[in-house]
Amino acid sequence: MSESADNSATPKEEIDRSTLLNAAMCYAIHSKNHNLLNDILDKGADPNFFYPNQSPKNRKKFTKALVHFYTYGMKAIEELQTEGTVYL
Repeated sequence: MSESADNSATPKEEIDRSTLLNAAMCYAIHSKNHNLLNDILDKGADPNFFYPNQSPKNRKKFTKALVHFYTYGMKAIEELQTEGTVYL
């Protein structure tokens, strides 16, 4: 089976920190990791974040961020320690 279907053809876009934190919050909830959830909330995730109320552009960015966390797990969470810009 060929590995030709990679993400290199997809243009990367900047994902803001609040979107990353909200996606990380969802990851922590789904993985039932209460300590991680508390840590992410302390970093500024919005517990009132409601996905359907987001604009289509923001939903697309959120979905990219959520897939990133489910793909890379704790490695992606560790990347939140840096304050730099994230492109996914």
